[in-house]
Amino acid sequence: MYAANKIFAAHHKVKIPADFERHTLKDDQLNHHLQECYPPKQPTATCIFDVTTDLRVFPNIAPADKEGWPRSSARATSLTAPPC
Repeated sequence: MYAANKIFAAHHKVKIPADFERHTLKDDQLNHHLQECYPPKQPTATCIFDVTTDLRVFPNIAPADKEGWPRSSARATSLTAPPC
């Protein structure tokens, strides 16, 4: 719900708190579209936004990397301490 609130408010230039709550708008048409963006999504939902996750990795390096690496190019490694 946070993403729906934030994106909907920015796109339609309306005031909706960027939180995890459901909200309503005075404009019936905008309110209808906002309600369609909240889960559970129905097969006939008319939410005009499609939110996807774009994960980026920002390694702890100096100088800092401003853009990061797309998650698909980052690999997790297992670090083990050397024997004492």
